[in-house]
Amino acid sequence: LCFANGKGFDNILPILEKVRTIAEALGDRRSLSLIDMHRGLFLYLSNRFAEALKALSAGKQAVETLGDTDILNQAAAYIGLFFFIQGMYLKAIPYFETAVEQAQAARNDFINPFAPVFFSFAVLPFSQSNRAFTILDIFHRKAEQKELSGAATILRAVLGYVLLRHRKEKEALFHLTIARKLATEQGNTLALYWVNLFMTYHQFLSGNLMEARNLFISILNNVCKSHLAPPYSTFPWIMDMLLEFEQQNIAPIPTCNFDSATQLIKNGPSIPAKGWLMRILAKRLAMQKGPVDKIRSYLSKSMKYLEQTEYKIELAKTRIEIARQELSKGARDKAQEHAREAWRCLPAFAEHIFPDELQQLIANVSKGPFLKSFISPEIVLNQFAEIMEKVAPASDIKMLLSRTVMSTNWFFSAERGGLFLFEGDIEEIDKEKPQLIGAVNLTEIETASENFKPQLKLIKEAILKDSPLLNKISITNAPPPLSRMVAVLCLPFKLENGHRCALYHDNSALLDCFDFLNDNTLGLLKTYIETLFHRIYKYYLSTFKKKSRAIETIVDQGTPSEEIIIGQSAAFREVQKTARRIAKADFPILIQGETGVGKEVMARWVHKNSPRQNGPFVIIDATTIPENLIESELFGHEKGAFTGADRLKPGRVELAGDGTLFLDEVGELPLSIQAKLLRVLEEKTFTRVGGSRVHQCDFRLIAATNRNLAKEVQAGRFREDLFYRLNVLPLQIPPLRERKEDIVLFARHFLEISCKRLKRPSPPITPGDVSALLTYPWPGNIRELKNIIERVALLSSDNELALQLVAVTKHQSVQAFEDMPAMTELQRRYIAHVLAATGGRISGPGGAADILRMKRTTLYARMKKLGMPMHAEVTTKTALSSSHSRKSRRSDLPQQPTHLDE
Repeated sequence: LCFANGKGFDNILPILEKVRTIAEALGDRRSLSLIDMHRGLFLYLSNRFAEALKALSAGKQAVETLGDTDILNQAAAYIGLFFFIQGMYLKAIPYFETAVEQAQAARNDFINPFAPVFFSFAVLPFSQSNRAFTILDIFHRKAEQKELSGAATILRAVLGYVLLRHRKEKEALFHLTIARKLATEQGNTLALYWVNLFMTYHQFLSGNLMEARNLFISILNNVCKSHLAPPYSTFPWIMDMLLEFEQQNIAPIPTCNFDSATQLIKNGPSIPAKGWLMRILAKRLAMQKGPVDKIRSYLSKSMKYLEQTEYKIELAKTRIEIARQELSKGARDKAQEHAREAWRCLPAFAEHIFPDELQQLIANVSKGPFLKSFISPEIVLNQFAEIMEKVAPASDIKMLLSRTVMSTNWFFSAERGGLFLFEGDIEEIDKEKPQLIGAVNLTEIETASENFKPQLKLIKEAILKDSPLLNKISITNAPPPLSRMVAVLCLPFKLENGHRCALYHDNSALLDCFDFLNDNTLGLLKTYIETLFHRIYKYYLSTFKKKSRAIETIVDQGTPSEEIIIGQSAAFREVQKTARRIAKADFPILIQGETGVGKEVMARWVHKNSPRQNGPFVIIDATTIPENLIESELFGHEKGAFTGADRLKPGRVELAGDGTLFLDEVGELPLSIQAKLLRVLEEKTFTRVGGSRVHQCDFRLIAATNRNLAKEVQAGRFREDLFYRLNVLPLQIPPLRERKEDIVLFARHFLEISCKRLKRPSPPITPGDVSALLTYPWPGNIRELKNIIERVALLSSDNELALQLVAVTKHQSVQAFEDMPAMTELQRRYIAHVLAATGGRISGPGGAADILRMKRTTLYARMKKLGMPMHAEVTTKTALSSSHSRKSRRSDLPQQPTHLDE
């Protein structure tokens, strides 16, 4: 929160130290690892590099030891920072990419700018300012939409710096000026700190050294209050500026001079920082007419450090200094070699770095292959194909298309992009409103606005001509002083089903972003994109069919075709009234009631009367799945995730899609799974077992339980936060004994169904039968009634109902064999006796399953087979000796009970 809001840095480290002490006392390894990561971030911001690396290293090691996918994803940005501090940018970038993807997939209302900001700092050394610009722009827009002013201001400030690095000074100053104003109003320390730092860079680039010095002094004065410190190891231009102050005889800054900053970098962990420092020291020594051998030694060390990290821009600067040295001693060939290598390494926006006096050495030298403006169409296509092959697959077609557009956006250095689908005939293109089926930084509202009409006209023109289109058009919605022009790229193609699509990108900040594309390159890209989207379309159809088959398999299991919502009792009419009301609201529902009251039937009714009625109704019963497989069943698993996982398997959450997931006996979920389920409900994302990719989900959860979850929370067996999340719309179904008016209704209904199946007439229900039905307490509720009626239907004659009910009383004999029970009845009684002794608790140490030496799922299966209720109060009533205390009952149990089959 401190980072996102940009303030409170003076208190954060003491608070984290206190929280760390608590986590250590609790033995909470997960929290401890993340706390260390957070400490590392704030220690880094205060230039306490050794401590920062120690904290980040401890957190990284703890997270990797835990090996939990969720926590690895949470820690990705901090692991990236661990490598970033050391200048290992190429190792840091994949972690920052993971963190950025996680942040983009999350649907919560909180945006932490940490990941996109440091992702941008990491890619800038490799001339990837377009990637930095795109990510910052996306998150800046998101933060503004969610009215997260602190995060939006921080992102705007860094966006201004990226534009400044790209020599887009007018656009950069526009963002930096607004960011400074907002940061001052918000008291946003971090944003103000970075704005002033980047404004200092602007003044230095412009040659205004005194203005740069004054701004830098104000930064130093403010950072003492906020515990932030100048990032000498991140921005090489700071050392260049300090050297320039010294060379121009500008009065040194009391709290920061060239020598003190040099010592800080030398003692720090950053490898590239040491590299550019060696070059700057060589340059300083050369100006002072120092020893040539020492100058060469500095430059040699600079090359060594910078080549380790492939920091091309700084490497080019070092080569320039070496070329100068070689030229000064008359070694023109060596000077020319280094000058040409330096020129090849410099991106177009940094060509001003190359000195005029060395221009003679680079005549007729072309740029290196990493600069797209000088590449052949074939190389561009290969690079484009390489990026597209890395697009992560997704079962959600919208996510897959958006990821694809995101990748093309990065490649083309675009500001935003979209994939438009036209389903009508080609003659109707002018009148048709296309669908936006994949986008980055672009919304349907924007594409439907008046301001987008010129772009839409170009898209339709490209579709009609079936030809790529490049253009620069005037726009009316750009705030001054930004460019009132926008560069537009449009690549049309056809799908196999005949529909037409257009891949669209534009940029209003970098108008030259598409200049590397020529007609040949565009033609090759159009063909490749058409093939690419054919593959995506086939992949989607294949995935959709597999998913549909999996859904059908799961939904078909246990579908109670003859169980319907019936009931005339006042208690049940009230339940129906509540059910009708909550069915329309798209929130989680918690259905509570004893075993057999019809919780699943009610869940089906709610689904069929909800806006999601056309989606799947997917069931998962926590009592029938072993604990070690519940996570896999819920969230799915990747191929090879564990022994026996020979293929990718989608979980019930994924299969529920835009329908309903019915989670029966939610109280039986292990605490670890409860935590993951809560996160899925809050963020609408999940990760398969053995995977790291985040998947979107949009299901409605209906949970059911026969337990008193409030008491389970008090006992520590159920998460309080999950209980409140589920209990938004509670629905309590009363037991059958409290709705006697419905008993005969259900009996007649089940009798009619059973007799129809047996192809025989239904025998009448006599007044005596009605009396017996109403007298019996029905501990197994509707399920027990259904089972009894099915048995009666089989044994009865056409004219007489063979209904025999033995009332359960509190005064049954303690002699288990007195009435010579059948084996099934004996099993039923003994299980009831054990449940009474454990207070109805089935799982865990001392639970019924533990005493009976059975698996929890096996016990549940046996109880269901025996038609037994699974509610504590009911099991107590059916125990053999209800008068004994729980303690005495527990002591009466055999010490080594055999399995029930034996």
